[in-house]
Amino acid sequence: MTETFSTIASNASEAAYPHLRRGLVGAWVPSLGVTGGTLRDVSGRKHHGTLTNMDPATDWQASGGGWCLDFDGRYDYVPCGKRINALLANHLTFAVWARFDNVSSVNVQMSTISSSGSGGQQLEVGRSSGKITFMNEGTPASFVYSTGSIATGEHFVAVTRTGTTGNWTITFFIDDQPPEEHTTTINPRSDGGLGNFTIGRPGDYNGQYFNGALRGAAAWQRALTPAEIKTLYQAGPGDWLARRRRRVYSIPSGAIVYAQRLPRHRTIIGGGLR
Repeated sequence: MTETFSTIASNASEAAYPHLRRGLVGAWVPSLGVTGGTLRDVSGRKHHGTLTNMDPATDWQASGGGWCLDFDGRYDYVPCGKRINALLANHLTFAVWARFDNVSSVNVQMSTISSSGSGGQQLEVGRSSGKITFMNEGTPASFVYSTGSIATGEHFVAVTRTGTTGNWTITFFIDDQPPEEHTTTINPRSDGGLGNFTIGRPGDYNGQYFNGALRGAAAWQRALTPAEIKTLYQAGPGDWLARRRRRVYSIPSGAIVYAQRLPRHRTIIGGGLR
């Protein structure tokens, strides 16, 4: 079933996958439908994005029975506000469902880096022959690369960060490939919450624009488990947000409902049976 805005759950209590709502700070899902010059955040956090240097009439495109948002790789991006960055300072997950049109030069899918040299982190592809990169703009900056790589086309990619000061684990997920764990000692810098959380380029500065079409993106302030990431991949960009299906029960024919009928030879007298 293809989900729409009217069929997704509005909160965890009615969600088919309530555990995926825990720690969710943003969910931007173009596949759910066209929303003009705004990219709606359906997490409930209201971190809505503004289509910037984009033409809603042409950049919203029907594709595969749903919708996607096209990024030209030159100017298009979607800033989603500054409040979200502070929520993504330590443990986190970024996930993207997209068509990648360029994997040979750097293009950024999600970023919390406000300006060149400031703290933050971002998910990108193309810095090294189609490999997924997690950039941690710390002191100094570090680049952690996936072992696997992607070709142009449709892919699901995700990255998680977990650990403690000086001992961080970065785990990459590409489609249905086994997860890849990498480590880094570079710590996140504390000034990473100053700028916009941005989809399609690094934060608030020009360059490294995403080239492709976005079906869905989401961020959590925790590291999702491999099982949860697998659910995201299998469900797709909108279906992981689905409302729980209500069960309908039927009563077999011949069943006695509520109570058996009184025998005909008995009557009710004075509140008692005779």
